[in-house]
Amino acid sequence: MSSEQKAMSAAVLNDVYAAGNMDRIPALFHERYVQKPYGFSGHDGVRRHAAAWRTAFPDLALELVDQIEEGDGVVNLVFLTGTHDGLLHDHVAPTGRSVAVMAIVLYRFEHGRIVEGVVLLDELALYQQLGVVGTPVWG
Repeated sequence: MSSEQKAMSAAVLNDVYAAGNMDRIPALFHERYVQKPYGFSGHDGVRRHAAAWRTAFPDLALELVDQIEEGDGVVNLVFLTGTHDGLLHDHVAPTGRSVAVMAIVLYRFEHGRIVEGVVLLDELALYQQLGVVGTPVWG
């Protein structure tokens, strides 16, 4: 079971988000899926979220750096790269800038599918690299 949960977590990142294979969503996610802190849910929520990221970063790449599994959960350390060529979060206009940020993605499983996700994305680094917020100068 443990290698199956890790493989499913990797499939979400590689197949759904990076490659845009939305047909994989029902096999990976339970209908009751809830994403925190972003608040979307269900198969349609996952589909819209993945499509939005792929629109903002058409060359989105996700490198799975490490995985830790415990019981019904998998923690994924992810390195995200891409070029900001589309609207991000419905308000950040394309900048054409490249980004490289880290994220921690936690998935909880029930009955062989993901029912809950928690994403901790380094949004400060993302927005700094996009030029949306300044980078502090340490002096």
